[in-house]
Amino acid sequence: MIQIWCPPDGTVLDPFAGSGTTGHAVMALNETADADRRFILVEQGRPERGDSYAKTLTADRLQRVVTGEWANGRGVALEGGFTFRSLTKQVDAKALLAMERDEMVDTVIASYFDSSRRRGQHLRPINDRAFSYLVAQNADDEGFYLVWGGVGENTDLTEEVYEACVEEGEKAKLKPVYHIYSRFNLYATPGVHWYQIPDRILADFGLDVRTESYTDGVD
Repeated sequence: MIQIWCPPDGTVLDPFAGSGTTGHAVMALNETADADRRFILVEQGRPERGDSYAKTLTADRLQRVVTGEWANGRGVALEGGFTFRSLTKQVDAKALLAMERDEMVDTVIASYFDSSRRRGQHLRPINDRAFSYLVAQNADDEGFYLVWGGVGENTDLTEEVYEACVEEGEKAKLKPVYHIYSRFNLYATPGVHWYQIPDRILADFGLDVRTESYTDGVD
């Protein structure tokens, strides 16, 4: 698969690295095929159990591949190496609030998670420049609207904005249920599910803003 889909100087991404088999295969293939492929492996491990799986298994195996120090004594050192990086839950809310509209649209769609469904729920983007607020819809044909014009532009839900969302929803033939993301909510009305920026986005990315600190940097 690596030879078919990745050029000799390309990069292989494995988002579920496990024991590091993909990285091992890339280094072995580089050795035998005189290639220069790189790899990016992602492994979460089981942090809730105190198990640093990525360190104790994934990285340990790759280190043994490089040095040739296998437990069975049959290993052969392969040229190459790797760098280990750990991600944290540090989130910069200020960076979120500095996003341009297109960036915020992508972030909203990527972050959205419906906890009432067993596997959450993904959104289907609506890429129509005729819409000022409608950016996506869910499997129930409900629209998702983003009130975000970028830094210095309108970011609040007002009655005027709500009426525009209703008009866009009707034009797209969606149900009269409105999921609206904005900085502040200045107009309350039935049928609206309101999500505050950046709090809801941070929460959907897995950060509990009530109990975990994050970089705010905004008034």
